[in-house]
Amino acid sequence: PAAPPVALFADEVRSAVAVGDVVGVLSALLRADLHQVCAGEGEEGVRAFNLGGPRPLSRVDMGLVVCRLRGYGEERVEASLRAEQAMGFESPLNITMLSD
Repeated sequence: PAAPPVALFADEVRSAVAVGDVVGVLSALLRADLHQVCAGEGEEGVRAFNLGGPRPLSRVDMGLVVCRLRGYGEERVEASLRAEQAMGFESPLNITMLSD
């Protein structure tokens, strides 16, 4: 029997980033002089680093990418709206970030 479609949110947008890109950034940070990188930042030189992908993607967009990469039919992704789901908690619809 065919697998049922997966409902993914079309109205939630994220900044997806490839694992290889995260590894590259972490490797560069490990090779850097962290005292210089973090100088003057926050309390006692503590600094947060955020990583985001180059463009916003909805959960549906991400699901379609997975289907293409894994050879699944795109009909396995069913678009839904988060407002139609009982989540039990609040979360922003758009939590994209810039990481220029």
